[in-house]
Amino acid sequence: MVSDASGPDLREVQTEPLPQAWENAVILKKLDQQKNLLSDTKPVNFRPTVLFTDFDKSYYWDKNHDEAVKLATLAEKYAIPIIVVTGNNALDQVDKIKNINTQHPDNPLPWPDVIAGAIGTEVYVRQQTTDNTVQYTRDDNFHQKIKATGFNRETLSQSAQKIIKTDALKNWGFEFQPITSDPHPFKLGFFTMATEAERPGMLAALQQVFPSVPVISVAEQVEYSRDHEKEIANGGKKRFCIDFIPIEPKRFATDYIIDLLGIKRSFAVGDGGNDANLVRDTKANVGVITGGSTPQLIKEGLIGVNPPTNKPAGEFRKKENSHKRIFVATQNAVAAGGILEAATKYLTLIDKVDPSPLIDQMLKDLTTTYFTKCASTEAR
Repeated sequence: MVSDASGPDLREVQTEPLPQAWENAVILKKLDQQKNLLSDTKPVNFRPTVLFTDFDKSYYWDKNHDEAVKLATLAEKYAIPIIVVTGNNALDQVDKIKNINTQHPDNPLPWPDVIAGAIGTEVYVRQQTTDNTVQYTRDDNFHQKIKATGFNRETLSQSAQKIIKTDALKNWGFEFQPITSDPHPFKLGFFTMATEAERPGMLAALQQVFPSVPVISVAEQVEYSRDHEKEIANGGKKRFCIDFIPIEPKRFATDYIIDLLGIKRSFAVGDGGNDANLVRDTKANVGVITGGSTPQLIKEGLIGVNPPTNKPAGEFRKKENSHKRIFVATQNAVAAGGILEAATKYLTLIDKVDPSPLIDQMLKDLTTTYFTKCASTEAR
């Protein structure tokens, strides 16, 4: 039987003042609301619950818009905050959601409570507003932590423009990612075309030529792979995103928020290669690999996880020497469907360990109103 894996029952204790960006945050209101959902005998054992998720194809996919809305609506009902941890800059992510909702005016996607953008090198917190407008504020405390690493994008960019054209790297055909009018200070990115088999060699070459870069992330661009699926299946190359950043992609920001808010129970969801640290290594006690994830994430996200990758999907796997569990969704449970499938399986198991009317109601919602073909009956 899989236990809750969130440690002993603890009261939520906040001894240090929160950074200014969090003082009027929507997420704090939701965490308070979670307590009110519990019976009088349960608040003493309250474990704040949060969903951390990559956006594109982990949480949202245009073909599965309704499932993402259903997931977000269910999260709203039970006051579970959604934190998007994405490769997109936070401002670009806001624009992306605006565009989505312009296309779906009658069924809009609710706004995330926090956006950890640029592969987790920035944190923007949604504020409570009197007129219900959408407003995000940068967490300057987090910004200063990243700044203290000494990462200098401008200097690195100048040297990289020369180095990527030298013999050691020129065959890869690296192209700089488009520069906006306000480039992100802690992320330098490139694109290139290559096969999956070439990816490890590409990473090794980059690490050899740029030994001073703290973290080099090489992951396929999921949207490109989705749009060129048949071509890639027939031997075509994938488009890879190469990012130079000062911290572990997505993990640093996720653990920062978990520690800051005293989160005791959380899901961390991904589908692409730069989600491996998010799913496998963060302090979130449940990692979720959605259906249709990249081969890179399937391989790297399950390093140190038992049993090996040949176990059927739709089950939890335990990380060695850890309370962490990894859930691999079934192939058809893509994007939000994979999260719904994992949540159904997780709550079913927890109900056996610590039953409560609240969990019964959540399971009822998942298996009736919110249940979809992607959250298959095998997950129950």
